[in-house]
Amino acid sequence: MMSNYTQLETRKLWYDGSTSIDPRNLIAFIQRMPPQIDTIFVDEVTQEIAQYNRLVDKESQIQQKIDINPLKFDWNLPEAHRSIDVVWYVMEKLDDEVRRLKLNHLGLEPRKKRVSLELERYGQLKLFPILRTMIHVVEQFKKNNIVWGVGRGSSVASYVLYLIGVHDIDSVAYDLHYDEFLRNKTN
Repeated sequence: MMSNYTQLETRKLWYDGSTSIDPRNLIAFIQRMPPQIDTIFVDEVTQEIAQYNRLVDKESQIQQKIDINPLKFDWNLPEAHRSIDVVWYVMEKLDDEVRRLKLNHLGLEPRKKRVSLELERYGQLKLFPILRTMIHVVEQFKKNNIVWGVGRGSSVASYVLYLIGVHDIDSVAYDLHYDEFLRNKTN
């Protein structure tokens, strides 16, 4: 079992694959534990483990593995971003883009259709919370004059991410299909 963790101001994130230690096997594991492992995670904290944790310093304590649901977005977002209407926000950004490019009705319609299709897919995949988070992140980057990349990987195929400001690649202009980014697991 390999454990890595990252210290953030108020959070400790850890990644150890799909395994943790059954408390009944803990002593045997500690006896043969590789030296590079500095944090131990168990499925449950027994009375013995709780007693051990009271007797050792914080860095040596045995931690309980926490199930992380990858689709649970309980992030520390300001309330304004938690409740943002993503569809309205993206449509406002589309209006800004149409004015910037001075597009007529013929130029607007394919972009509106594209936004509609992408937002439908984001909704099907239950990814609106990620879009809200990305809106917040981009706004914070702009507010604090933080520079980020032009675009990378399949995300540049998303016109919605372009409108939000995540990347600078106009996927409609380059005829990049959003399925390159928003694939269903069955695709």
